[in-house]
Amino acid sequence: MRSRKTRYLVLTVVGVLLSGLCVVGARHRTVHSTERDPSGKYTAIYTYLTYQSIVPTNVGGSSDKPCFFEIIDSEGNSLGEIPVQMLQIAGVTWLSHGAEVKMVGEWDFSKKTCFYWAEDDTTRIQVPVE
Repeated sequence: MRSRKTRYLVLTVVGVLLSGLCVVGARHRTVHSTERDPSGKYTAIYTYLTYQSIVPTNVGGSSDKPCFFEIIDSEGNSLGEIPVQMLQIAGVTWLSHGAEVKMVGEWDFSKKTCFYWAEDDTTRIQVPVE
């Protein structure tokens, strides 16, 4: 009887640990690349969920995975992060007053604003800036 209880306890502990690893692993991000603006004051960071590198995709479709695009200032403060549907379209265009990911979202550094377009292409979603 005692060994059965021990076995259940061990299985429960292992199950809880594996569940925790899955939750943490599902949120872990990998930095794909970074890019600095011409003035050197801002850095764009492209990240994606790490597990998406493990999950099989279509042949040649590795850059089709969704990603996140964040801009930080020289002090490390986030100026906003937006989701981008495909890594291959996450290119930044630096503007005199901010930055833009074409047809996805924009930052205005002077106003400290950031937004992106919802999937319906008509709704602007404001992103809280720290």
